[in-house]
Amino acid sequence: MKIILSLILTLASISAVAAPRLVQVDFSSLGAGIDYKNYKQVTKIVEIEQRYGNVADVETNQWGLEGETAICLATSSLSDLQRIKDLLDVVAGKLTAVTFAHQCKTPRTEVLACSKDINVWGNASYCDCPVAGTTYNPQTGDCRPSYLSGRLERDYAIGGESADFRLVSYDGRTVTYLDVPKNLKEKAEIFADRGLPTGVEGTYKAVKTQEKGWWIVFEVSELFFED
Repeated sequence: MKIILSLILTLASISAVAAPRLVQVDFSSLGAGIDYKNYKQVTKIVEIEQRYGNVADVETNQWGLEGETAICLATSSLSDLQRIKDLLDVVAGKLTAVTFAHQCKTPRTEVLACSKDINVWGNASYCDCPVAGTTYNPQTGDCRPSYLSGRLERDYAIGGESADFRLVSYDGRTVTYLDVPKNLKEKAEIFADRGLPTGVEGTYKAVKTQEKGWWIVFEVSELFFED
């Protein structure tokens, strides 16, 4: 009987240690910043739960250059843990992930294989990005999504020869200058003139012009209409 009781207490102890006591909410970006509307919805819920004593502690860590943020919640009880996660799951947007956690985590920074030279921004001129769907930005010195979305606008071309384009994120916070190849320019002009939601795929490139000196453009390889 003592052995059985000891075993039950041991299993209960292991279960208590293993059970997560945190909810983590990760706001990611696909090149145009996080979903700030969804961020406000989540933080409002967190504030209300704190006010009623259901959340004991909150840790917020903005780790990305485009507003990427991790919010970690320590709940007052296990029942609050499940209830709050379920509530946040309902309101979470496409770029928001809600998970259980044993400790607060932020995305791992990948080790990049880079060229040894240093550019005008103090970074390597080129690095291989180990994560699929990302491309190296020599201005910021990190890997960014290789797919961007927003609305096209006409702009002056690199070198000033003819009309070119820039992509403005849907929230208006990010502007990316585009180097559009000749075979896509007519399509880009239609998208820009009609204000169509646009997705572009490509890579970042450092260019030097007489008027602007060194600056960054996004060299477009594909152009898409976003439903």
